[in-house]
Amino acid sequence: MSRAIKERIKNLIIFILIVAGILQVGILLGYQSQWTPTNFILGLFNRPVQISDTDARKSLFMPNRLILSDGLKFCIIDKDNEIYNVLWAETQKDLDSIEKGAVSLKSSSEKWDKLIEKKGIVIDFGYPMKPELLKWLLDAAEMDMDIPDIHKIMINPDIMDPDTAVIYICDSNGKVYVSDPVIFGASQKLEEAYATVSENQGYRLYNTFRSANIDSALKAPGDILYVVSSPKYWPYNEYSCKIPAKAEKSDELAMIVLGNEKDRYNKSKNSRDMIQFEYSNNIYRLYPDGSLTYQYLGTTDSTGNEGIGSALLNAYLFVNRINQLSDSAADIVLSDIEPNRQGVFNISFDYYLNGMPVRFGSEVQSGNGVNLAHAVNITADSKRVLTCDWLLRDFIQSGKENYNDRFIDLMNTTGQSFGEMMINNVITGYFINSTDDRKIVPKMLIELKDKTIVPIEMPLEKGD
Repeated sequence: MSRAIKERIKNLIIFILIVAGILQVGILLGYQSQWTPTNFILGLFNRPVQISDTDARKSLFMPNRLILSDGLKFCIIDKDNEIYNVLWAETQKDLDSIEKGAVSLKSSSEKWDKLIEKKGIVIDFGYPMKPELLKWLLDAAEMDMDIPDIHKIMINPDIMDPDTAVIYICDSNGKVYVSDPVIFGASQKLEEAYATVSENQGYRLYNTFRSANIDSALKAPGDILYVVSSPKYWPYNEYSCKIPAKAEKSDELAMIVLGNEKDRYNKSKNSRDMIQFEYSNNIYRLYPDGSLTYQYLGTTDSTGNEGIGSALLNAYLFVNRINQLSDSAADIVLSDIEPNRQGVFNISFDYYLNGMPVRFGSEVQSGNGVNLAHAVNITADSKRVLTCDWLLRDFIQSGKENYNDRFIDLMNTTGQSFGEMMINNVITGYFINSTDDRKIVPKMLIELKDKTIVPIEMPLEKGD
C-alpha cells in the first residue's frame, strides 16, 4: 500500500473520530437538556434559514402608501411597480442624509393638507416613526434629528430645477418641517411615472378632502384621499379566508412553531380543543378558531428606547418563523410600534392583499379574550418576544368583481351622519368582522379618531 493511500485512510479515520466526538457531546447535552438524542442530529441538517439584519430591515422598512401627486390628482403606486422601487430608494437616501445631519431640517408654518397639493411624492408610513427606529432601519451609525417622529413625507422637486427638491416631514401632531434643497436623482423617472399614470387607465385616481372642500364639513383631515373620478365601478379581488391547513396538523404545527426544540415541550389538549405546548417559561396555545397565542413568563429587559430596533428584529424573526404555517400570498406589514413600558414595545402587523389592508372588527378576539386590533399583536424587548396574539389565516383569491368605490356615492347611500363620526382616515380594504368569516370582499373602511373601523359596503356592479 502506497504512503499516499495510507495518509488518506488516516485522515479519513481522524475525520470520522472528530465527527463522532461532536455527535457524542451533542447527544450527552441533549440528554441533560431533556432532548431526545435525535434532536441534536436533526438540528445539524434541519436548521432554519438564517435571516440577516439587512434582509430584516429591507422587509420592515417600507411605507404604508407611496403616492404620486401631480398637484391635482393622486395615484397610489403599488410596490410591485418599477417606479415604486426608484422613488422609495430616493426617499431612503434623503432620509439618511437628514438622519445624519448632512441636510438640515427646520420648522415650517405650512399646512400639510395644502402642501401635498404640490407636484411630487407623498410617503405615508401609517404610524409615527421615532427617530431612534429610523436610525436602526437605516443602519445609521449616528443620528442628528431633533423631531418627535415621522408620520408622512413629501418630496417636492423644484419647478425651475427638477434635479433638486425639498423634503417636507409631517409628525403625528401635524407639525411640518422642511429641509434645505437636496439633489433629486429620480427626476426623469418621476416624469415618466406622471406620463404613464396619465396615459394608463389601469391606475385609480384620487382627490383630497381639502381640494373638494369637504374636510371642514366632515371634521376630517384635509389630506384624506377619496375616489371621485370615473369610471363608477372598479375591479377588486375577492378572497376566501381560512385557518392554515398546516396549523390544523399537530405535527406540522409543532415543527414550524417549535422547530428542533419541539421535543422539549409538553403537549396538552383541553375540552375546547385548544392545543398547548409548554416548556420552562414558554407557552404556546392554538385555539380552534385559528388564534395563536404565546407568552414568556420570565423577566424582561429594561434597557430603554435604545432597544427599539432589537425588539422589532425579534418580533420580525418570530413572525417570519410562524408565518411558515401559511400558504397564503398575503403580505404581513408592520403597522405600528410604540413603547409599552421601559424597554418593552408593542408591535403590530397587518395582513395586506394586493396592497390593501385587512382590518378587524371590535368583536374579533384572540383565544384568551384579547381584542385583536391587528392581525399580529406582539410585545417584545431587546432579547425576545414576550407575548403574541395572532389570528392565523390563509387568503385565496376566489373571484374578481367591479365595485363602486366612490366616497360621495357611498356617503349618500349609508344614511350615516359622517360629520359626527370624527373621521381620521378613509381607505379601501378588507374587513373581518368575526373569526367565523370565511369570505371577504372589498369595503370602504372609515377609521375614526379612536382607531375603530367603520366598514361601508361597496355596491357590486350588476350584469345586464
